[in-house]
Amino acid sequence: MKYILFLALFVAVSVGGVSPQPAFAQKMLEDFLKPMPEIDLMDKETFDKSSTLYKETPAGDEALSYELRLPKKWTKQENKALAGFAVSNKLLGEVERFYGPVRIGERSYFSIKTVELDYKLTAEQWLVLYMLENGYTIEGIRTLSNNRVEVIYVFAEHNVTYIASAVAQITGSIVVFSQYVVPSDAWEEEKSVSLRVIESFKLDTIDDGFVEPMTPYRFLDVAELMYPNSWELKAKPLRSADKMSISLLNVEAQNKYSSKRILKGKMEAHLLTEYIVDDIDEDIDNFIQEMSVDQLRIQDTIEEFDDFTVDENMEVVEIKAYEAIDKQHAVKAYEYWLAVMYSGEYYYFVTLLTPSRDEDYYSWARNTQTFRVLVENIQPLM
Repeated sequence: MKYILFLALFVAVSVGGVSPQPAFAQKMLEDFLKPMPEIDLMDKETFDKSSTLYKETPAGDEALSYELRLPKKWTKQENKALAGFAVSNKLLGEVERFYGPVRIGERSYFSIKTVELDYKLTAEQWLVLYMLENGYTIEGIRTLSNNRVEVIYVFAEHNVTYIASAVAQITGSIVVFSQYVVPSDAWEEEKSVSLRVIESFKLDTIDDGFVEPMTPYRFLDVAELMYPNSWELKAKPLRSADKMSISLLNVEAQNKYSSKRILKGKMEAHLLTEYIVDDIDEDIDNFIQEMSVDQLRIQDTIEEFDDFTVDENMEVVEIKAYEAIDKQHAVKAYEYWLAVMYSGEYYYFVTLLTPSRDEDYYSWARNTQTFRVLVENIQPLM
């Protein structure tokens, strides 16, 4: 199979030079994401009998409708300002708060906050970014699905140390972050019930649809894909229906005072007829080798995926993530993701080049989720 892959590393794409990437020194997913500590939960039947069931719709917004159980002596704070509440993509805004019984020292409380996503993320990815941004210490995390993650973390506020059991859920473009917050000196007494409370919190509906506005792109009458409007499409000249290609660029302004734009990620989709593919395993190896030119070197497999939900008419050959290194700047780590699929008379090669999860977690999370959206929504038309 003969073709050239158009390679782009992460450099300024208008006036200017190379712009540095934000980086995290730690090995993110190894050191930051700890398993939940072993805690004996209160018996569920006992918890149900000693708690009150709340079913609420904050601000009349059906997307925020939830159910929750809290101990019977807890009280709900009335919030008259809630009538004018609107979910924002700028701040994590509080929509509900409950307080535990009065005692000497600080009271425990339960709060529900929301924020709107700009881009598709999993609940775990959003939570990691939130914890990093605020400098919180994670004591344990449990990911239950792409839309739900539970966590225990520690934070300090007004010279008081708190321990929180929390759950982040995503519905559509909205994150709902709910937490049972306990002064550290009362943690041993309340930790069991706090986890039961978090377990009981559930949104009424979960929307797993698109977060951003999407635009369709059609490869003649062969296939159609959907891509987010925030990515820039670069279509390759179409010289033959045997080989069709497009590029998608994640480009961000360096800052509001500069005309420089920084390439944060690049995806490509290649459609190749089976008539120019001799041996698919060998051609995949050749495809990867042709990427390892100039500045980039693709190395070991990081991860293999079997959880992508593709079109029913599409057959997955393989979906993998590889380590990639910039030869000129060996300290810069990247990842190269490759999905190979087959339908009708065409093989589909979908690629992603992104800063690694340890180099720039935010860009990695956004890029890999967009890659998943692209792969899962390519639709053969033949």
